[in-house]
Amino acid sequence: MYSIRETIKNKKGFTLVEVTVTLSLIALTLSLLVPILSVHLSTYYDFSNYNKSTIEIKEALSLIENEISKDGEIISVVTNGVEIQKRNIYFDENKRKIKYETIFKIIKQGSTLYIQFKEGVNNFVSQPLLYEVEAFNIEENAGVIFMKIKTKDGISYEKTFDKGL
Repeated sequence: MYSIRETIKNKKGFTLVEVTVTLSLIALTLSLLVPILSVHLSTYYDFSNYNKSTIEIKEALSLIENEISKDGEIISVVTNGVEIQKRNIYFDENKRKIKYETIFKIIKQGSTLYIQFKEGVNNFVSQPLLYEVEAFNIEENAGVIFMKIKTKDGISYEKTFDKGL
């Protein structure tokens, strides 16, 4: 028969010292990796938010450019934005008359940039175009449009294009 001493000598396994050293090395490695990973993750999140804001600004400017190039003939800068007007030609008592009417507006109210489309005779439907806007500028000079949007995050984007008229 087997004795208790033979059973203890033949048993395979780790000693308490081996387990303690292994766990200490794992804890030391993790304690060094956590700060490094947290720095990389915060950098990644900042970069992804920056890219999201940049994409939103580019989309807003492209939408404005498309609307102006498609329909706009006159750009009137108002206090808090811009109005895009289209020329309508009509005849009154055998005379040709030209009338300009506003077809859409881009208005900055607070920190939000809205686009307002004409619906009906005097109604405008307002939709938010871009949030957290600090400044919005648009100018026309000799058929060339200059646009600039700056967000509260400090991201600024400029776009210049020809009206294509």
